[in-house]
Amino acid sequence: MSNLSKERILIVDHNRSMHAYFRKTLLPLSTSPSETHPASSLHLSFAADEKIAIKIIKQSILDQHPYSLIFIDIPFPPKGEGIKTVNKIWKIDSNVQIVIYTSQPDYWWEHLSTRMDKADQFLILKKPIDIVEIRQLASAFIKKCELKKETQHKVECLETLVNKRTEELKKTSEALLRQGSYDYLTGLPNRILLSTYLKQAILKNKDQGTCLGILFLDIDNFKKINDGLNSPIGDAILKETAYRLQKLIGKNDLLSRVGSDEFVIITTQPHSDYILSLAYHLSQKLSEPYYIENHFLTLTFSIGISFSPQHGNEANMLLQNASSALSAAKEKGPNTCQIYRCEFNQRILQHVELEQALAHAMDRHELILYYQPILEIVTNKIFSVEALLRWQHPTMGLISPLSILSIAEKMGLIVPINNWVIRQACLHTKNWLEKGIPDLRIAINIAGQAFKKDNFVETVENILNETQIDTNLVEFEFNEGLFHINDHDEIRKKMFELKNLGIHLVLDNFGTGYVSLTHLKKLPFEKVKIDKSFVRSISESNEDAKVIEAIIAMIKKLDLIVVAEGVETYGQLNFLRLHASDQIQGYLFHHPLDEKHCFELLQEKALLKV
Repeated sequence: MSNLSKERILIVDHNRSMHAYFRKTLLPLSTSPSETHPASSLHLSFAADEKIAIKIIKQSILDQHPYSLIFIDIPFPPKGEGIKTVNKIWKIDSNVQIVIYTSQPDYWWEHLSTRMDKADQFLILKKPIDIVEIRQLASAFIKKCELKKETQHKVECLETLVNKRTEELKKTSEALLRQGSYDYLTGLPNRILLSTYLKQAILKNKDQGTCLGILFLDIDNFKKINDGLNSPIGDAILKETAYRLQKLIGKNDLLSRVGSDEFVIITTQPHSDYILSLAYHLSQKLSEPYYIENHFLTLTFSIGISFSPQHGNEANMLLQNASSALSAAKEKGPNTCQIYRCEFNQRILQHVELEQALAHAMDRHELILYYQPILEIVTNKIFSVEALLRWQHPTMGLISPLSILSIAEKMGLIVPINNWVIRQACLHTKNWLEKGIPDLRIAINIAGQAFKKDNFVETVENILNETQIDTNLVEFEFNEGLFHINDHDEIRKKMFELKNLGIHLVLDNFGTGYVSLTHLKKLPFEKVKIDKSFVRSISESNEDAKVIEAIIAMIKKLDLIVVAEGVETYGQLNFLRLHASDQIQGYLFHHPLDEKHCFELLQEKALLKV
């Protein structure tokens, strides 16, 4: 056992024979003036006077191994110096226990204790002191000291643990506060912090008479981009957008991310003209190409704007009005900026009502199919009909397919609705065939979300078996937007599975941006439908006519059937006939018809009169 692990006792007595007495009592085998018994847990030191004692005690503190107990002889009657020495020792080491021994036992305890700083840390013995007394006192005081040290150590450990836990809780609290106030992806303030800031800005705006503008932005077609290129690229786009916006806004403006691809800017300026100029500047800068993971992307943004106090003086109202203006901007097309108008909220309310109603439309048998004929140019005969979805709303009347599809995609209803369309179209066609209509094909549009489902081909096969229709009479039309998806191998696999079922595959809206010649060569399409925007431009300029002429020639070289959509004039028809388009579809021949009237038209075997 080393000296540093032993309890230390100091004997202060000018009589050196008392040093030997204590050594004999406590360390019977020891012979040196400062020595420890090998089997003992005690270490003894000796001092002949108070000055030497003070010096020894100070050194023990510096060595970080203080004395546990001090035996000190104070002559009687007590002199001031002796008592001062005891108090001085306690100032150096406040924890040390002291035993005072004296030759006069009849001195009042009360008189002595009132002059001592720590009455609970000393004991008085009379001389001569007995060996047993010394040993018992040493043992008791040492034990008391050990318990005190142990208690102090536990308290210190507990304090350390409490401080550590307090610091951890503080950090956790700060992290939770940040998570609750800031967007995890971009680090921007979230909707909660935005609302708090906006309320303060409104009050400040009232006092200063400045114009408060709320710009509500989102990325046009972000969902398609995110689904097509994968989520990590989508996240990178959002972070880059946040970075650009932060560089473009003023130092006193607030930028917040409030939704998937939605950002809000709060800006305080003297005039509304500045805010409109800022919106235009944002549109220009954000449309500059993004280069992310080897992808060059050009994005457009829609912006809705509300002003305070013109459009309200309450935070939620201003945000709602800016959001309504954003919805109106998106309806006008991409890269559009729109200032709030009162009627926008009514349109939003109608949209919400439509969402709720569409959820029950199938159960209430409000969804219906219309059919538009597709003609062969050479024979003027109806080759097929395209099934077109309509919604017969009980109070709003017939609702267009664009409205239905946008709501259905948002609410996750597009897959069951698409399956319903396939089933109904097959049942109607089977019925017409059984009533004598010969070899009519049915063209059905397939939604991208439905096609991406893992069990899509299995679902289609089940519907075909259920309706008992000849698969050779079924055409599936796929929009070019499907090929925004990166996983072309999976698309190709599913399309060949559909072809193996006997279904004819058609590429719809060709020319709108995503399908290359490589796609057309690798995928089992039989037909290509040229988008109506190209057909409409035939009569507008020679340049546009040359473009569609080249498109038709390219498709023909791939041995694919050409179908022209949106044919409305005889001039367009003659051009298409001249350049060997195979089939046409459009109002020149007929508008879409409900099931009953389409069957009547098919019965008449109508020919296009030209």
